[in-house]
Amino acid sequence: ASQFHDPPAIEPYSSELVGAERRLVLGKKSGLDSIRLKAEELELEVAEDARPALLAKVKALGARKGRLVTDAEFRSIVEKGV
Repeated sequence: ASQFHDPPAIEPYSSELVGAERRLVLGKKSGLDSIRLKAEELELEVAEDARPALLAKVKALGARKGRLVTDAEFRSIVEKGV
């Protein structure tokens, strides 16, 4: 999620310059801040103390599937409870 705190630190060119849209993705390399930001983006209520378990599920799903976790998958994990 560092790209949202300090984009120039990790992006050689701004997303606007190359005609791309900056977006937050989840997967096996996500962190707690990514979980918080994605929940806010999708307007989901996730208690702070539930984030570590949610992160573990996101990482496991990303590793198992070998790809990023979709917004629909994330929403499903949150709605099923952690």
